[in-house]
Amino acid sequence: MDGLNKQLDDAKTVLNAETTALTKANEKVAELTKSNEEKVGVLKAAQEELTKREAKMKDAEAELAKQNSELDRLTEIKKATTEKC
Repeated sequence: MDGLNKQLDDAKTVLNAETTALTKANEKVAELTKSNEEKVGVLKAAQEELTKREAKMKDAEAELAKQNSELDRLTEIKKATTEKC
C-alpha cells in the first residue's frame, strides 16, 4: 500500500509540474498571439497607406500625361503660328 501511495504522490508531483509547464506554455502562446495580432495590424495599416499612395501616384501620372498632351498641343500651335509669320 505504501508503494502505491508513493507512486500516487510521484504521479501528482509530475502532474503538477506538467500543469505548471503547460500553463506557462499557454501564457507564452497567448503573448505571441497578441504580438502577432499587433504586427498584423501594423502591416494592414502599412498596406492601406501603400494603396493610397499608389492611387495618388496613378492620379499624378494621369495629370502628367494630360499636361504633356497640352504642352504638345501648345507647341504645335506655336510652331504653326511661327511658321505663318
